Amino acid sequence: AYIEKLKEWTGSENRWVRRASAVSLIIPAKKGLFKEDIFQIANKLLLDTDDLVQKGYGWMLKSACNNYEEDVYRYVLSKRDIMHRTALRDAREKMSREKKKEAMKKEKEEEEGGGGEGGGEGGGGGTNCGWLFCDRKTAQSRGSCRYRCHYC
Repeated sequence: AYIEKLKEWTGSENRWVRRASAVSLIIPAKKGLFKEDIFQIANKLLLDTDDLVQKGYGWMLKSACNNYEEDVYRYVLSKRDIMHRTALRDAREKMSREKKKEAMKKEKEEEEGGGGEGGGEGGGGGTNCGWLFCDRKTAQSRGSCRYRCHYC
């Protein structure tokens, strides 16, 4: 009944209730509990535009990495082109360096043979690195975004 209530909360108009549907499962996720329910709730919150809800379900997925890293990795890969970057960054935080890099790539970049995260100063052209405030798409001539984020 508790889990079903959390799933109902994902449809609430209140951002804090939607966020609570995910963050309520952080401790159980760390203990390896409710795996399927975690992914169901993540699916329901996947396209939520509220940044605090995104951070909440990204945090839940990050916690699930303790016991289900490969499952979270596959989930992130399957959703990375529609998943908000805020949630994606949080979800990948405990993954290995290679998995983190792969998770941040856009499917389109892979098809073109392009690159992943940033590319350092002066590299990468017009690809946004994925950092929330990065404006690298519009900073092609400078080679890095005006925020000098750690990806660029």
